[in-house]
Amino acid sequence: MSHAEKTYESRLHMAENGYYTNPAPFGYSKSNYSLKINRREAKFVRMMFDWKTENHFSPSLIAFELNRLGVKTKKNHNWSKASVDYVLHNPVYIGKIRYDGMLFSGKHQPIISEEQFYKINSHANEAE
Repeated sequence: MSHAEKTYESRLHMAENGYYTNPAPFGYSKSNYSLKINRREAKFVRMMFDWKTENHFSPSLIAFELNRLGVKTKKNHNWSKASVDYVLHNPVYIGKIRYDGMLFSGKHQPIISEEQFYKINSHANEAE
């Protein structure tokens, strides 16, 4: 088995067992493949989902509002439509781990409800 195949198998096994192998997404901190809610960031994750579901804000408007509030991404950048879209469509926020197109139950706590996540993601193909 090649190194790439071993890496893939190892990461797949980790995901199947609920562990997160990528850097922590906005809203979480990470320790030993386990995600823990970062309360300060999670507040803004909830805001993004609320702005989208309750106020029907576009991802561009959400990015504008976050930047206006001085909120930075994990990499200390301003928010963009793409970075907001990434949050709004990432199942990590409902306690899931996506790996190679498959979804697994994560060991981490969700930040938002599945209902709110799927309310947004059932309309994923709508124009902004």
